[in-house]
Amino acid sequence: MTTRLLMPLAFCALLTATSCTESDVMVRDRAANCGNGSIEVGEACDDGNSVNTDDCTNSCDTAFCGDGITRADLQADDVDFEACDDGNDNEQDGCLNTCILARCGDGVVRQDLGEADEGFEACDDGNEDDTDACKSDCTPQICGDGVVGLGEGCDDGNQDPDDECDECRPKVCGDGIVGPGEQCDDGNLIDEDACTNRCAPGACGDGIIRQDLNEDGELFEVCDDGNTEASDGCTDTCQLARCGDGVVRRGLQWGADGFEECDDGNEEAGDGCSPTCLREICGNGIVDEGEACDDGNRSDLDACTNACAQARCGDGFLREDLAVDAPGFEGCDD
Repeated sequence: MTTRLLMPLAFCALLTATSCTESDVMVRDRAANCGNGSIEVGEACDDGNSVNTDDCTNSCDTAFCGDGITRADLQADDVDFEACDDGNDNEQDGCLNTCILARCGDGVVRQDLGEADEGFEACDDGNEDDTDACKSDCTPQICGDGVVGLGEGCDDGNQDPDDECDECRPKVCGDGIVGPGEQCDDGNLIDEDACTNRCAPGACGDGIIRQDLNEDGELFEVCDDGNTEASDGCTDTCQLARCGDGVVRRGLQWGADGFEECDDGNEEAGDGCSPTCLREICGNGIVDEGEACDDGNRSDLDACTNACAQARCGDGFLREDLAVDAPGFEGCDD
């Protein structure tokens, strides 16, 4: 035990009539010294102020997106700017994992609101096209909304079965003649070809997987989930989502098969996005390019520091994870 710790330990025992560990004293010292402008043991930073919303928090931790504290020291065009920070990994609430406020058109469907709540989204495909499966107000395109969308030969905005458009299918659809209200008419009952049974062109996002195309064809569909969202399991080109396709997949929780934090369209390590589509940052629990270790926590006092370097005698951090007789044990580290 160091001389520096003798008096605090004695004082702690005097106050509580119980014994204290070096760990207890380290916590006390950190709480007492954080904010003095000098980076000491257990501190990642110390800016000497009481502002909790700058790059160094009042607990002397380096600010990061996801710490639950919204930074206020940056402008909107700065790299680490935060419009919000809710401290969780839920991408489908009011604050994205990039610390940007959720909005209709960001390509992520919010799940934290009811249908009657302002900002509710039934879908979000990230575009402003009203004729695809999800309209620009984040409501689904449906037969009867008056907009001729994917898979519809017509849409007159009503449910009258006796007019010229019945369930978004022109009355004469199927006679092989492209008539009023028809976009195509191939005269057959095959739904999975270039012209559907609604006399609308077969298209990615209409919910029908085309069967008339060669695998090497430009419009070949592996899947078709009936929407044009690029960031779900079936992309907006009707291909199965995969790490490396350049589109960040949404809607999955950390650890789920297919979960992605990033997707830069390549399989290179060391460029910020790993070949498994996880962010290459110290603290993610994965030893990325340039890191000696990564234990996924925010402690500087164990075998792997917050800089993802192996702990060593002389690094200024007093290890707390070892027994007195264990290799690497430190009684002090100045």
